[in-house]
Amino acid sequence: MSAGTRIRSALEQGDPSAFDLGAGWRLYQSPCSGFLTGIIPTAEAHVNIPLNHRGALDINDPIGAADTVDLTFGVTFVLGGRSTLALGYVTPVAGPRPVDYELLLQFNWRVGARLTAPTGNILGM
Repeated sequence: MSAGTRIRSALEQGDPSAFDLGAGWRLYQSPCSGFLTGIIPTAEAHVNIPLNHRGALDINDPIGAADTVDLTFGVTFVLGGRSTLALGYVTPVAGPRPVDYELLLQFNWRVGARLTAPTGNILGM
């Protein structure tokens, strides 16, 4: 091993903790099997807090991290009994803000038997 090589141990890594809270409701649910069978708006809060190596941009702790809070707002469209289309908007509200906002788009197509009730996706509902 040369003098310039260093192997980082597990004790030197940061330990993150994440707290998430989300809520959603069925704004619309069709009793028939048509193209659009449900609309589910959601709202979420994501809080990330480092348990050690706290503080970003610390010259003495290069792996330091800051507390962050992001809010997510979205809607999931249930399409028939096999698919969902989720659209979301994320904005950081505390901590470093590398972006002003983030847009999410996810399409799920399930193979196999038709669903009797929609299942969750990236936006929680």
